[in-house]
Amino acid sequence: MTAGRELDARSLDHATLAALRRRAVMAVLAGRRVEDVAAALCLNRRTVFRWMSRYRQAGMAGLAARPIPGRPAGRARPPG
Repeated sequence: MTAGRELDARSLDHATLAALRRRAVMAVLAGRRVEDVAAALCLNRRTVFRWMSRYRQAGMAGLAARPIPGRPAGRARPPG
């Protein structure tokens, strides 16, 4: 990362981001406020609320990484 740029959870790999989701949800379930969890993990509170909603709908499986739509990164188009 370059100096001056903030950390962004979107740059994390799928396994790390899934672990971050589980950690955030478990902290809220343990009684911590969503705002405190979001601040501790440098996330927006809406993100934690969205993860809590996914957890309530589908359990821990709802926090798993989803496939990224579209063409896989690094594949060049054929010349033409």
